[in-house]
Amino acid sequence: MIPFFFGAADRQLFGIYEPAREPSLGRGVVMCHPWGQEYLRCHQSLRFLARLLANAGVHVLRFDYFGTGDSTGELEEATIEQWIEDTQLAVSELQAMGNVSRVSLVGLRLGALVAAEASRRLQTVERLVLWDPVGGRRYLQELSVIATSKDRRGEPPFVVEGFPMTADMARGIATLDPTRLGPELPATYVALSAAARPQPSAALAALVAAGVPHETAPYEGPVIWNDSGELGTAGMPVKALRGMLGWLTA
Repeated sequence: MIPFFFGAADRQLFGIYEPAREPSLGRGVVMCHPWGQEYLRCHQSLRFLARLLANAGVHVLRFDYFGTGDSTGELEEATIEQWIEDTQLAVSELQAMGNVSRVSLVGLRLGALVAAEASRRLQTVERLVLWDPVGGRRYLQELSVIATSKDRRGEPPFVVEGFPMTADMARGIATLDPTRLGPELPATYVALSAAARPQPSAALAALVAAGVPHETAPYEGPVIWNDSGELGTAGMPVKALRGMLGWLTA
């Protein structure tokens, strides 16, 4: 596990590189995390998936978007467009560090739509994992239910479990509509927890309409991003993680 910073001097992003164990498959995976408190809840599972992939011979890069985690900037300054660009930069960084050309993306919740858009733009991503993907507008509605605001609930800006949702960020999220998923996407694996069904039907319908080769994998297990208990107590959806591992290394 190698922590490091990358990107422009005035926009440093924090990443953790997990080099592939030998023998290497010559593949790489970049992970796109969800927003706000969901990232904290999912961190342990994403880290475990990274370790599984590295042990299976895959180079992995986990990173913090601009304004999140240990990267520079404040969340109030961040935009979805920046996060898509950060993901594209992370792909280039992993290709250079691991000397790999076959890179896949794994995105969870909001990170799934960020990963999908980055994949569409790059046109070089080999495979895409959408883990409990959300729809932009519907996701904002979910957040508004649990938001607190000095102004009013229902419309940004508001605060969700300590994380500020700005009007600029909300406008960007609203444009991430799963019905826009098009034929430019690579082969796709959609992992769906019980709590996420049947909400992702729009994303699945879009993949079918666009003719994107895909596999749908419903699973039962801990819904880590929706855990209201103490952080790290929900356990890990091991079956789902092993399903992603198998698909990414096949």
